[in-house]
Amino acid sequence: MRGCLGRSFAFQEAVLTIALLFQNFDLRLADPAYHLRIEHRVTIKPVNLRVRATLRHGMTPIDLDRRLHAIPTEVHSKEHNHIDGVKNPDNNPISILFGSNAGTCQALAQMLATEATSEHGFVADVRPMDASVARLSRDHPVIILTSSYEGEPPDNAVHFVDWLKSIQGKQLEGVRFAVFGAGHRDWHTTYHKIPKLVHQLMIDGGAQPIAEMGLTDVANGNNSRADFEAWLDTHLWPNLRTRKEVNLARTASYKELDTELSTSDRTTVLQQDLQVGMVQSVRSLVADGEPLKKHMEIELPPGMIYECGDYLAILPQSPESVVRDILAHFKLTADASITLRSTAFKPLPLNAPLSVAEVLRNYYELSHPATKRVSLDFQKVVQG
Repeated sequence: MRGCLGRSFAFQEAVLTIALLFQNFDLRLADPAYHLRIEHRVTIKPVNLRVRATLRHGMTPIDLDRRLHAIPTEVHSKEHNHIDGVKNPDNNPISILFGSNAGTCQALAQMLATEATSEHGFVADVRPMDASVARLSRDHPVIILTSSYEGEPPDNAVHFVDWLKSIQGKQLEGVRFAVFGAGHRDWHTTYHKIPKLVHQLMIDGGAQPIAEMGLTDVANGNNSRADFEAWLDTHLWPNLRTRKEVNLARTASYKELDTELSTSDRTTVLQQDLQVGMVQSVRSLVADGEPLKKHMEIELPPGMIYECGDYLAILPQSPESVVRDILAHFKLTADASITLRSTAFKPLPLNAPLSVAEVLRNYYELSHPATKRVSLDFQKVVQG
């Protein structure tokens, strides 16, 4: 009776969409007892038809994103073998899964991967939690680092938590895991809700905890890292040692770096996939003497939009006076540069000359008190 100019195009789009779904997902009915009922609108539609979708061919959500955006990727790569339970006899793998929106747990995951690789002989595989739905290995430890956001999982952990909730029986029997959670005490009604939920769901599914759950309060600032280090040293590594999976002859991570100093090259390499916004205005929202709260307006770079729920990353810099003091202490000029070489140490840019001042200014927090572990490493350097 009536037609639309875009109808043919919309039908073609629907065919392409369905083809992509069947290429990349295995689909099954959410309700096996579902009986088909038809609804007539512009087209014929099934009423209340729900399906569960799982990625095919061992893909992760990251692989799918690359595939859909034409970024070359190898689905059946060696990187994925041990995460699926195929253990490489030439290494000692460990899976590190993180759920993070603001970046705290992701940073801790990278820190753990560096330490596991450089100090304990593991080959670490770091992934978002959603990349391991129904793909937890039984051949090596699984360490989960996650936070809560008003009682809900981080964006990259939603599907993982839903999957854990759907597990029936002891499907996770044989999986060995540990959980470390971050939370903020101001949200007291949901404080550490997701880490505790993940820990309990894993146990309910038959998984065996390697160590007791670790927790930290991000309201304490730099203490989060100290809490994490303490949990590693007192719970995770000792429990892995009893299983003969880890070498606890720990050496300070500075020994993993081969460095060359030069005063002729001032090239700075920054490994940050971010775009810079311009601060337009800042004004205080409270009276003098009250806890500081400010209103800030930021102009986004061209082509970028802000949507509700997005996060703003702030990359702080160490005070110039502290940077100068450190350079003076080590008798380095302001033009000195350094090249870091390592196969395991990742938090810093590697294999390229960097300004020492830039490394101190942008990659190290120089104003917070040293953690207990840093103090012990420093004592070893002084004594040895």
